[in-house]
Amino acid sequence: MEQVNLEQINMEQMNMEQVSMGQVNMEKINMEQVSMEQINMEQINMEQVNMAQINMEHINMEQINTEQLAMEQINMEQLAMEQINMEQIDMEQLAMEQINVELINLEQIIMEQINMEQIIMEQESME
Repeated sequence: MEQVNLEQINMEQMNMEQVSMGQVNMEKINMEQVSMEQINMEQINMEQVNMAQINMEHINMEQINTEQLAMEQINMEQLAMEQINMEQIDMEQLAMEQINVELINLEQIIMEQINMEQIIMEQESME
């Protein structure tokens, strides 16, 4: 009886150890599962970071494009101002030339009038 009891105790002890080993294995599997989930979470976080980075680059590109458009608009306005200045200079030059032509014409008219008066004076003195 004692031998049977000892064997039964041994069997129970072995069963307990086996259960304990099984529990350790389960805990190890659970730990690996937790670790895998953590790795997945980190991977998801990395993807999220990458997406955020891609969004930031997209925003930066849009900002660069907007700044480039603004620069092009400034350049266009500058070109327009230069053209207006050139046209203004041309108009002033034309006005000056016209004034000069009118002055020359006036001088010519005055000279002709003086000549006419001189001729009249000479004719009067001849009479």
